[in-house]
Amino acid sequence: MSDSMVHASAVSWPRFPSLEKLIIQKAQGLTNFVIHSESLLNVVLKSLKGLLQLDVVAPALAALCVLRCFADASARSHPVARISAPNLEILRWSDAFDLSSVQFDKMENLQLLGPLGTSYFYVYGEEGYNQDCLRLLQHFQFDAIPGLRLKLVYLPDIINREYLMEDMTVLPDIVFLILTVMANGHCIGPSLFHVLRKCTGVRRLKLALRSSDYLEAEAECKSCICDLPPNWTSEQLVLNSLHEVKITHLRGTKHENGFCEAAIQLGTWAAMLKEVTINFCGSITESTAKELCQMLLSFTSREIILKFRVGHGSHMVFFPKTNVHH
Repeated sequence: MSDSMVHASAVSWPRFPSLEKLIIQKAQGLTNFVIHSESLLNVVLKSLKGLLQLDVVAPALAALCVLRCFADASARSHPVARISAPNLEILRWSDAFDLSSVQFDKMENLQLLGPLGTSYFYVYGEEGYNQDCLRLLQHFQFDAIPGLRLKLVYLPDIINREYLMEDMTVLPDIVFLILTVMANGHCIGPSLFHVLRKCTGVRRLKLALRSSDYLEAEAECKSCICDLPPNWTSEQLVLNSLHEVKITHLRGTKHENGFCEAAIQLGTWAAMLKEVTINFCGSITESTAKELCQMLLSFTSREIILKFRVGHGSHMVFFPKTNVHH
C-alpha cells in the first residue's frame, strides 16, 4: 500500500459503510494512517513499521489497541496521533506516548485502561525504561476509570539497577485492578504495596503471577534489594473498599515464597475483604495445593470465603473453605 493511499484516508466510512472490526499488523508503508468511520467498533493496530502519524475519528468505536506502531518514530521524533472516540470503552496503548503530540479527545465511557498492553512496567531498571507508561498514566490521573490493567516485571538480575516504582506517582481513580507480575524469583511485596497505596479505593483485585520457566531449576533469589524498601510490611495501608481478590497462575514453587508474605499483608490491609479465589496452575499437585491453602488459612484471623482451584487438564477440583477464628 502506497503512502499516498494511506494519507488520503485508508479507512473511511463512505468506502466501508458496514465495517465493524479492523485489524492490521506487521504492515509497512503506513506512514500517515487516517481512520474515519461511523461503523467501526473495534480497531487493533500492531507493529506498523514506519508509522509517523495516526488520526482516528470513530464515534462508535468501543475498543482500540495500539501496540508497537511508533517504535521507529520514537527514536527520531515524537509520535503524532489524534484519537476521537467518545464512546470508547477499552483503550490499550502499548507504544510511544508524548503528551505534546498524542491527543485523546474526551472519553467519558472508558471502562478499562491497559497502558502496558503486552509490554511491561519494569520494577528495577534504568532511567527512562517506563517513560511512555508513566506519561499515559499521568494523562488519565484525574479520570474515574472503572478498570486498570498493569504488568510489572522484575529482571532476573536486578543488582546495580534502580528501583523504579517510586516514579509511579499517580494512577486513575479505579475500582478494579488487574495486576500481572513477572517476579522471576524476587519478592513482589514492595511493588504490590506501592501500586495499592496509589488506588486505595479499589474494590476488586486480580493478581496474576507469571514466571520464567528456566528459573524453576535455579535457587531462589538471594538478593538483598528486592525486598526494599524494608518498611513496607509495617507501613499503614487501608483498603476498606477491597472486597474480592482473585489470584491466578500460582504454582507453589519456592520462587513464590515472597508472594505468601504479600498475601498475608493483603489480608491485613483489607479489613473488609470477603472472598479470595486462588487458581493454581495445572502442573501443581493436589497435595501441594492443599498444603499451601492451609498455610494461607492459618494466617487469616477472620471469616473469609477462600476458594481454591486446581486444574488437571480440563478437570477442575474445587476446595471451597470458610475460615473461622484460629
